[in-house]
Formats: sequence, structure tokens, C-alpha cells
Amino acid sequence: MVTHAKTFQRCVDESMVSIEDFSRLVSDVYTAAAAPGQWEKALRSIHHTVGGTAGALLRCDGPFWSIESSILPADAACSYATHYCHTDHVLAEVQRGAVGTIRTGAELIDPYRHSAFYTEWLHPHRLDDGLFVRLGDGCQPRCLAIWSPRLTVSFDTPERMAAMRGLVPHLLRANRIRDDLAALKDHTDDLASAIGTVRHGIFVVDRNHRLVTMNSGAERILRAEDGLCLRSSRVVAAHPSVDRELRSAIAAAVTGSPCGVQGAQSFTCLRPSGKRPYVVHVLPSYRRATALLLVVDPAEEPEPAIALLRRLYRLTETEAEVALHVMHGSDVKQIAELLSVSLATVRTHVQHIFDKTGTHRQAELVHLLHVVTL
Repeated sequence: MVTHAKTFQRCVDESMVSIEDFSRLVSDVYTAAAAPGQWEKALRSIHHTVGGTAGALLRCDGPFWSIESSILPADAACSYATHYCHTDHVLAEVQRGAVGTIRTGAELIDPYRHSAFYTEWLHPHRLDDGLFVRLGDGCQPRCLAIWSPRLTVSFDTPERMAAMRGLVPHLLRANRIRDDLAALKDHTDDLASAIGTVRHGIFVVDRNHRLVTMNSGAERILRAEDGLCLRSSRVVAAHPSVDRELRSAIAAAVTGSPCGVQGAQSFTCLRPSGKRPYVVHVLPSYRRATALLLVVDPAEEPEPAIALLRRLYRLTETEAEVALHVMHGSDVKQIAELLSVSLATVRTHVQHIFDKTGTHRQAELVHLLHVVTL
């Protein structure tokens, strides 16, 4: 922390940028990492601090670069996206360089002043000079580009280079944060999609029972208002004693015991309709300060489809049918009578089922088949 503070102060001193301005700039960069729509504001802050006439955050998409955010003239951004992104030798060279290295216009633009990219795009838009930084590893890195017209004095003055050296570590960290958040969003979306396919009710609630999210099975349970319902955005149980048990279980899952250990609890929830009670499992959630409620409705009598068992465990049609009878509690003799086959044939089928599912006893097989129904 001390080293970072010294580096920060040295860069501020060398660049003649006030601590207040630099702090505001860094804040804008980290805000943009969490909210990509704020990158234009961050680019304007960089422009205000470093100078230049235009700037952009670009991402490498295979053989060309695409603009994620920019403060470019509209016609310049449009022509770049439709044509000149394919001929941008400046960023191609940046991509081949090291992450975090500040590259200059004198280095990357001046030697190519006779190229089509320079004469047709850079020069007409007065983007003849600038500073460029690669912000990430991999085949699709981002790059920060700050452009300036070609002036008598090169754009890479000691003051600007010092300001950029102070900013680059924050840009690199912001880029990683943005990628991590994007990956987390993808994971969360995948998880939400997977939860949506589960037949049982899944609720995520906060410490005050307020509903955060739920799947379609949970919606169905709440619509029925048969033991569990939603009151003032809170999940509550109709029976007072069950509601007290629900509150206690949520508290244990969210805040844990006095020593901070979070726990899981299970109980049954009575239903005014007289149907078999819900089985409620309350667990700590993957989201902070929330609990996960898994509500199983025994009245639905879930049954894995024969096609699903065949696909999951490579069972034959008959083996899958035998497996379903086993799950429903039928013994070997009853299955033989139902299928009109010998006891030896049923035992052979059961042994094949054990082998293919990795189970060894009937109770173990039944448990596995019930899990498959989730």
C-alpha cells in the first residue's frame, strides 16, 4: 500500500496533475469497469487530464478491432467500424506488444505516414499522434487509444507520459474487474437458466424473508397459496408454527449461529388443502446475506422419463422400465409379474442397472432416481 501511494504521488508530481483531478479520473475508470456505459465519461476524464482530441476503448475481435466506447467524431467512428478497423496497423502493433506498455504516435504512426490507413483515416480526422496501451492478455485484448493532431511538439511529453504511467495500473485493474464481472454475469445467467428447469420450487430470500428471485416451480407454489404465500414481498407460511420454523431456518442460513456458522434445516409445511405437506429445505445461498429455499411437493409424484434414464445411464428400454418399478417400491417378484418375465430375467436387469448407474443396493438406486427427478 505504501509503495502504491509513493508511486501515485510521484506520478502526480511529475505530470503536474493535481491529486484531486487524478483521484477523480481513477474513480471514473473504476466506475466504468462496473458499468461499461460509463466508459465515455471515463474517456473524457482521461482526455481532460492527458489532452488529445479523441479517445477510444477498443477490443480485438479476431483480425480487426471494434470500438466499445469512444469520444470520436461520428463519421470517424462509423468509417472505422465499417472499413478501417481491418487496416489499423497501429493497434495491430500494440496487440503484439506487452500488456501495460505505453506506445507512442512517434513510434507507431510516423513510420507509416504513407499507408492508406494514415492518409485516408488518421490524417483527415486529425489523429496523427497519440498514446496507446494494451490492457489485457489473450486473443481478444482491449486497447486504450488517445489521439492528437500532429503538432510541432510530439504528444508524448514527459508530463503526459508520467500521467499515463500513473493511470495504467488502474486501467489494467479496471479491465480485469470488467472481465470478472462479465464472467460472473454469464455464470449467474447460466445458473438462473438451470434453476428455471428444476421442477421443485426454488426461492432466494433475504434475512427478512423478502423474495429476491424464484423459479417457475416456486411461482406455481405461491399462486396456489396452499401453505406458502407472498405477503408484502415476503415468503410466509400459512400455519403460525411453521412460519416460526421458517423464520428460524432462514436466520440460521443467513447469519448462522452465534459463532457465525451457517446451517441448513429441513421441515414439513402443512397445507390447508389437506394434501401431503411440502418438504422445505433451507440452505445458505450462493448470494451473500440470502438463503435458498427448496420446496418439494410430494403430491406431484415426480417420475424420471424412460428416455431420460436411457440417455443418462445408457439403459435399455426394459432396464429403464424395471428401474422405475424399483423406484416405486416394487420387489423382484412383482416386477416379474408386471412384465411377464422370469425372476432370473428381472434379477439380471437389476444387476445391469446397478452396473450402469454405479449403485450397489436397491436403496442406493432409489435415492439416485429421486435425485434425477429434480
